[in-house]
Amino acid sequence: MMMMKLADSEGALSALRPPVSGRRPRFSARWSGRGRGAISARSTHSEADSDAAQHHAHDNLRCRGWTLMVAVLLFFAGSMYAIVVSKMMPTKEHWLLRAVAEDTYYCLLVPLLIPSTFFAVYLNWLGLKFFRHS
Repeated sequence: MMMMKLADSEGALSALRPPVSGRRPRFSARWSGRGRGAISARSTHSEADSDAAQHHAHDNLRCRGWTLMVAVLLFFAGSMYAIVVSKMMPTKEHWLLRAVAEDTYYCLLVPLLIPSTFFAVYLNWLGLKFFRHS
C-alpha cells in the first residue's frame, strides 16, 4: 500500500497539480511514444543536477571525440601503408606483410567502401524522412 502511495504522489499526476508557491514549475516536453506528436510533461531537475549532468556529458563527448580521432588516424595510417608504402618496399619475409604488399584489390576496397556506405545510409534515411513527412 505504501508503494502505491509513493507512485501516486510522485507519478505523472504530480506534474498536473497546481504549484504550492506562486511560481509555476518548469516543464520540458519530450516525445512519449504514444502516437504522432504526443507530448508528456515532466518537471526538470534542480540546477545542481543539471550542471553535473552537463559536465558528465561534456566529458563523455570529449572522450568519444578523442577515441574517434585516434581510430581515424590509425585507419588512415594503415590504409596508406597498404595502398602506397607496401608497394614500394622490397618483399618481406612475414606472410601478412607479403600478402598486403601483393594485394591490389582489398587494399582499395575497404577505404572506398566506407564513403559509399555512408552515402547509402544517408539516402536510406532521407527516403524514410520523405515517406514519414509526406
